[in-house]
Amino acid sequence: MLWEEIIAKSEKMGATPTQVFQEEVQKVLLTSLSRDEAFNHIVFQGGTALRLFYGNPRFSEDLDFVLKQNETFDLTRNIPNMQASVEDAFPFIEKASFNIQRNDDQMQRLVLKLTGKPFKRVRVHLELTYVPSYHNRPRILDYPPFNPVVRVEEDHEILADKLVALGNRPYIKGRDVWDIYFLAKEKNIAIPWDLVFRKATDYGSTPSNLKKNILESTERLEKEGLSVLHGEILRFMPKITIDQYSENLREIVEAVVEIIKGEILEGR
Repeated sequence: MLWEEIIAKSEKMGATPTQVFQEEVQKVLLTSLSRDEAFNHIVFQGGTALRLFYGNPRFSEDLDFVLKQNETFDLTRNIPNMQASVEDAFPFIEKASFNIQRNDDQMQRLVLKLTGKPFKRVRVHLELTYVPSYHNRPRILDYPPFNPVVRVEEDHEILADKLVALGNRPYIKGRDVWDIYFLAKEKNIAIPWDLVFRKATDYGSTPSNLKKNILESTERLEKEGLSVLHGEILRFMPKITIDQYSENLREIVEAVVEIIKGEILEGR
């Protein structure tokens, strides 16, 4: 893919060239992993999965993976093929290199760093967390002519993951607020609370602690949610989408608080 093609695509999408380029790189990485049959062992989840497979309008910087049940995997073994695939796909790249930021008994975190004259420095983070996905299936990524098979977490489980993340973090991420709103309100998916609390033990907590933390997070969300969401919307949304949602950000935060708080206090 040429840089001129990225410019043209960004103009059609109302996005920045960097956003489009980063997403095209993500597709190449997923294609490489599919060719190496990684998705027999790992499951794609998170914000980029929501965008590429479930229609979420926001861009994402990361590729997030968890394990297929009863599987293990070493993502670092795929670095050479992923690097070669990216370099082959984009002739304007001057250098593509992977750094291993973390590799322990809980997770692997890789960072792909790209440099080249037509763009500023671009990074893509890949993170494999050693916890299981309970609901997933193979899907076709719309990326002709390759159209690779990617094992993707079901949307209701991604919603559960977002609630777990909201409870486990000491701060609010605006992208999580948006994703919860998108799944629970725009897609009308009921929060699978049994699955949320089942995941508590996967992340070293307990259902009661996670429930308490989620409630505390909703209180922070009521105070900080609007400013945090606004900042992240500006970073991760195409401008045409921002323009249409800008007047509704407070309603989005209030809707997320109402859904979570109401259902937890009802004993879900």
